Amino acid sequence: MEFSRRDHLRGFIDADGSVGHTGQGLPFISLTTASAAVGACLRRYAKAVTGAARQIGRNARDGVFNVLCTKQAAVRLAGHLYYPDCLSLARKRAAAASLASWERPADMSVRPPGRRWKPGRTAFCWPTTTPVRRPSNWAAAKPPAPYACGG
Repeated sequence: MEFSRRDHLRGFIDADGSVGHTGQGLPFISLTTASAAVGACLRRYAKAVTGAARQIGRNARDGVFNVLCTKQAAVRLAGHLYYPDCLSLARKRAAAASLASWERPADMSVRPPGRRWKPGRTAFCWPTTTPVRRPSNWAAAKPPAPYACGG
């Protein structure tokens, strides 16, 4: 039998992950792991499936990694990992199926993708004493178009 990264990662979610809705009703899928390799693997896989770039790092309290996808990214990832008739825990499969019906409310804004600074990029520093002026067309500017992964 050929190795399936999707099935392998679903096993990690079944064992040490969570799938469901937050207290505010937002869909999420997450994994807590002490393994940097597993955390990085899920992060890369989630980006490939959803387009959502996630940063991971060890948390201060436990020193473990928490990989989290929410909103549209969670819906896409859960739908991809928990496909029909897959081998999985029934309660996780049911939770993943419950995410599919979520739609972003019309009044919920979409957060634009973050741009992290990398060495070699030009950095601009504003002096704290100089007021920053908005462009004259600031009020008329259109918000950015929604991006594929949800935010």
